[in-house]
This record gives sequence, C-alpha cells and structure tokens, in this order.
Amino acid sequence: MPSLQEMFAMYDSLTTKQRGVLDYLRENPENICYITLRDLSERAGVSEVSILRLCRALGFDGFQGLKDQFRQELVEERRGSSLLPLTLSEGFDGLTPDHSRILSGILAREAQHMGDLLSGIDGEQLYRCVSDMIKASKIYIFGHDGCRILGDYLAHRLNYFRLNAVSIQMGLSESVRIQLSKLKHGDFVVLFSFPPYYRPVQNIAHFVAHRNIPVLTITESMDSPAIVEGGYHFLCGTDSFWGINSFTTPASFIHILTLCIANELGPEALKAIEEDEKQVSTFMYQDADYFSE
Repeated sequence: MPSLQEMFAMYDSLTTKQRGVLDYLRENPENICYITLRDLSERAGVSEVSILRLCRALGFDGFQGLKDQFRQELVEERRGSSLLPLTLSEGFDGLTPDHSRILSGILAREAQHMGDLLSGIDGEQLYRCVSDMIKASKIYIFGHDGCRILGDYLAHRLNYFRLNAVSIQMGLSESVRIQLSKLKHGDFVVLFSFPPYYRPVQNIAHFVAHRNIPVLTITESMDSPAIVEGGYHFLCGTDSFWGINSFTTPASFIHILTLCIANELGPEALKAIEEDEKQVSTFMYQDADYFSE
C-alpha cells in the first residue's frame, strides 16, 4: 500500500475534489481514528463515490485501506513510539493518565456513533425490511468472530417473536456451505460485517443475491464488502480507540429493529407469545414431586 509520502506525490494528478479529501485528512488527523465514509463525504464536501474513486486512484481496494494507512502513519508520527491514539492524547501527561478526560473522549465517540445511527435510519427501508423478515420461512444470520455475538443476540430476539432464526459463524466454512445450500424462496438473510472485514462475506452476499433472497446487511460503511445492490443496509459506527470495535450501535439497532417487528406483529400476537412463555415457565419450575404422583 502507498505511504502518505507516495500519496501526496500523486497530489497534482488528482482531481480537485480528490485533493480536497486529502487536504481534509491531512489537516484533521485527529478524526482519522473514527471518521466514516459518510462523515468524510459531508465534511470534505464531496460525494461518497468521489472518495471511493480517490481510494482506487491511490491504489487502495476501499476506504478502510486509506483510513488504516493514514491512521498508522499519523499516529506514529504524532505519538512516536506510544501506542496511545491521537484522539485521547490530551488525556495523558507524561505517564500519568487523566481518567476523566479519557472517559470523556470515549463517551463522546459513543455518543457520536449513536447520533449517526439514529439520524441515518431510513424508516421506509426499515419497515420494508421488517415486513420481509416477518414473512420469511427462515432467517439465516451470518457473523464472523465477535459479530457472532450480535448474530446470536438477534436470533434470540427473533425466536422470541416466533420467527424461525438461526445464527451461523462465518468462519466455519463447512457449516456455512451447508446452510447456504438450504436457502430457498421465502427465506431471509442477515449479514453482520465490521472491520477488519472477513473477505469471504462478499462471496456469501453475492451468492444470496444470486438466489434472489432478501438480505439485510448491518455494517459500518457503504464500502463494506457485504453490501449488495438491492439489499437492505443500515450503517452502525463501530470504530473505537485502540482499534477495538464498539458494538454499542449494532446492539442498539437490533433493539430498534425488533421493536419495529413487535409493533408490526401487533398486541394480540404479543399477548399470545407472553401467555406461551408463562405456561412454559410454570411447567418448568413447578415442584418436581408433582410429576411423580
């Protein structure tokens, strides 16, 4: 991948809009740890397509590669040998951490992610997605590594509402192959995909689209390999300090999604589910001597 020096050596060959993106990143290095494609588009005053074209012109596969290169070189330049992120640098005086300022930085980043999520949800798209999920014969949920936790959480919520959902670890290739072979008309697929991207998710997404199965992608950028044309997609910022993904917004989106599902199912269906749950609990926890009589 090109270094920053090599990138700026290409500066004169770039378009005016592309130069503007590079200028913004060079002048605002404190933002590189968390900025999203949409954020950069708005702040640099260019379209997301223009940014992606810049990435390709510089030799990157996508936006994440450009971000990673900027972050790596600028953090090393500004912080020397320190592993502390730029955005928290003011929280340290020598070797003594200022916990209050560090916490404020962490909370501010989480608040920004939540604000971006809530302002970015397309209600019409969300309810079309909910409708397709409710009608689905079976919902297949794919996640890799830590994303599997999100898949399990969503599957738990959906199964509570009596929707047939299964969570699948994308890293288990044989299991993925078997589940994909079962896909049929009337099913629904959910893909969780966050950096560092598990690249085979792109093949999974394209296979699902090839089968004409509705797909919901929950990711952090339109540059994600899991996004397919014609599918549902919702962006949840996850980049955080020290390169640790935050799952605050994806978990919140799952909550919002399932609340919308509950609303569409209606009070009668929810009451029946609650009664079923009560009957099972009563049966499971009554005195065991009852069954021996």
